[in-house]
Amino acid sequence: MALVPVITACLSNKCQTLKITDATGVYDATNNTGGWETPNIAGSAVISASITITYPNGATQVVDVLSQIPATVTGSFTFTGITLTGYQDGITTISYSISDGTTDYKGEIQKLFTCNVRACIDKMWVDVACQTCHGNCDLGSLVDDANLAEGLYKALCSGASCCDISCTNKILDSLKNLCSWENCNC
Repeated sequence: MALVPVITACLSNKCQTLKITDATGVYDATNNTGGWETPNIAGSAVISASITITYPNGATQVVDVLSQIPATVTGSFTFTGITLTGYQDGITTISYSISDGTTDYKGEIQKLFTCNVRACIDKMWVDVACQTCHGNCDLGSLVDDANLAEGLYKALCSGASCCDISCTNKILDSLKNLCSWENCNC
């Protein structure tokens, strides 16, 4: 079998940094035939390695990670955090490409990132709390909007695991529209 790169990804630093972990592991004849090292490729044999981030709008960011591949891979390893240059809410594709000069290996994942809409919903709930303290007569409407946004957010997160991208994007667009209305300062 050949190397089958596996990665995981998560956001940190208020969604400004992407942390990628190579979770491929070490070759094992029984449990991990796609792992690093003999009889597959050793870390020292890699001549190029990069991570390509494709944002929901199609823009890409490419990061060279060759210097971070251990000469001998002994397990999972995490790359230096990547400062995102084009973050947007939506489904982001993260590709991991490795080459030994003869063969190219690629792993890819898609992740739903929702930092902006989550912050908007949290702001709605803060507004509900503040308006409650001030005795606002429109409190019911504010709670309804916050509950609608929360429900759409739950649908978005659940739908991303079983819906197609088009469905996920429709729900995300609905949330963005609701957030735009909430932020109009009317």
